[in-house]
Amino acid sequence: MSRTLVFFLSICLFISSLAVVYVRHQHRLEYTRLTLVNSERDDLFIEWNTLMVAMGTWSSLSRIEAAASETLDMRVPKPNEIVSIERR
Repeated sequence: MSRTLVFFLSICLFISSLAVVYVRHQHRLEYTRLTLVNSERDDLFIEWNTLMVAMGTWSSLSRIEAAASETLDMRVPKPNEIVSIERR
């Protein structure tokens, strides 16, 4: 009986140690993946901020007005050129 119990406990100990090794390995893999995902998140945040600054630059009123006047030859109409249409 004692030998059977020792053998059974030895098998349980071996299986438990294999489970610990497996779980630690999975933890390392997931931690590496988490590090990569955090790095990608930081890179995307930096890119998003850069795009927000660029959008602010390109959508400024002075930039739009300059592009309209230079590229499309648009200008602000004179008061006598403005036509008002009323809805009935």
